[in-house]
Amino acid sequence: MPYQHDGEPTFELMFDGRPMALRGLVASVGAGCLDEVAPVLAQAEAWVDQGMVVGGVLSYEAGWAFMPWPKPQLPESGPLAWFGAFERAEPVRWVRRPPAVVEPNWSCSPMAHQDRVRTILDYLRAGDAYQVNLTASAQFDAPTLDDLFFGLLPNPVPPFAALV
Repeated sequence: MPYQHDGEPTFELMFDGRPMALRGLVASVGAGCLDEVAPVLAQAEAWVDQGMVVGGVLSYEAGWAFMPWPKPQLPESGPLAWFGAFERAEPVRWVRRPPAVVEPNWSCSPMAHQDRVRTILDYLRAGDAYQVNLTASAQFDAPTLDDLFFGLLPNPVPPFAALV
């Protein structure tokens, strides 16, 4: 999951308000299904115990791996978890430049979104739910990955962010 920077796999992230680049990928491990999530996390912890620099991503859906009830069948949407062991972490400077115009192409129309919000409000009023997460997917056309990342990144930059 790292991207290539000067021919080297690099994983950039914002940690505690400081941009860092993890470089010198030694090994990586990923989880494509729920049964693989716990072993991936165990491997990442082992690398930390060995003194490696470790970075990665854990999807929201990976949480199902730790629930006591039967696991659902999840649609394929990329890795549930990915971690890499790196040789070093280096501070980087994220240069904020005027971003390219990044306009989303949403998976639903504004009217469909409003209908979904009304339905959720009906569930809440009826007491059938106490929390609902309404999501929609979007596609973006941006000249580069950096343009997309910095075009979506708020100003000021949050303390935690990642360009994976």
